Amino acid sequence: MKKKIVLAAAVGLLVIVVIIAAVSGKKPKDGLGMSELSDDRVKHQVSFYASDGEIILVDSVPEGSAATPPEIPVMKYGDCFMQWKTDFSCVTEDMDVYPEIEHIEGKKNAFIFPSAYGRKDNTVTVPLQLSGDVLLSGFDLTIGYDEKQLEFEEIRNEDGELVCNAETPGEIHMNFATARNVEADIDICHLVFRVLSENGEIPVQMTVNSIYKVNEEGNLIPADFDIVQGKIYVY
Repeated sequence: MKKKIVLAAAVGLLVIVVIIAAVSGKKPKDGLGMSELSDDRVKHQVSFYASDGEIILVDSVPEGSAATPPEIPVMKYGDCFMQWKTDFSCVTEDMDVYPEIEHIEGKKNAFIFPSAYGRKDNTVTVPLQLSGDVLLSGFDLTIGYDEKQLEFEEIRNEDGELVCNAETPGEIHMNFATARNVEADIDICHLVFRVLSENGEIPVQMTVNSIYKVNEEGNLIPADFDIVQGKIYVY
């Protein structure tokens, strides 16, 4: 198993929704059976899958309503979640929903911002990570966002401490530096935004201003990097 600078336990939840029919002395209507609700709408099962094929969430959704997905689903190591492949905004039947992913394998110093799903006026928390073939001693990073669509709330590390160096509306600036090269994954921080948009896709722009490593002579030289960047989807 690959080492990480900050170890975080990612827990995938398997939620099984069971509908129990109340005993009323009446037979269920034809075609509804156990799925009949008190508001007379049928419920459909929407199953969300991880990249390894395991079910991570089952949502029981009334006919014509939107399913509620995991904010950021747990993926197997080396996979970055980009979006759900199937539209679940108006559910009319049982559905299996699979993730679209991007593989990290072979990427050098990959800055990873996975996609997240949220609703207006709620917060979303996105883990910012450095993965792939990591070899660096420092970087300077800017994260840009549309302040009309997102409101920055805070940035935490695994201990809940603030880690951003500077933040102005629409832009977050952070840096990282060590005396020697790091050759392991880094959990940089968790970014917390409040969603201001009603629906749609909200892009977040990562810009690596500088990245460097220490060569054999002990001098700082530029390092290669990749960016794997998702979006925040409002449903």
